[in-house]
Amino acid sequence: GGAFNYVKFLNSINYLGPNDWRVPEIEELVSLCNKGGSTATASSTYCNGTAVNAGKWLEYQGFINVKQYYWSSGEVPAEIFGNPKDKVVIVIMNDGQIAISSKKCDYCYVWPVR
Repeated sequence: GGAFNYVKFLNSINYLGPNDWRVPEIEELVSLCNKGGSTATASSTYCNGTAVNAGKWLEYQGFINVKQYYWSSGEVPAEIFGNPKDKVVIVIMNDGQIAISSKKCDYCYVWPVR
């Protein structure tokens, strides 16, 4: 998918010095959008257990230009989706929702981590 190719590109140019960037795991994205930094809700529908505008909260914390949809490296279990190979777990920052999207998502962003 696009997120993985983008991270490969960042590594190929040693973006900001390092070359070990990767797409975050779902728990890492959940820890960003959970006000307490917890990953306990990673298997839930929402990062905070309920809808909260995590993007606005992150901007209040000092992050700039937080987008709405972010890719994770999380794979979708086959028991949830019949053919998960073309699906990916995302976090929707404007309400903190954990959702499933197509790997062809052209409106999703990647928040590279190391």
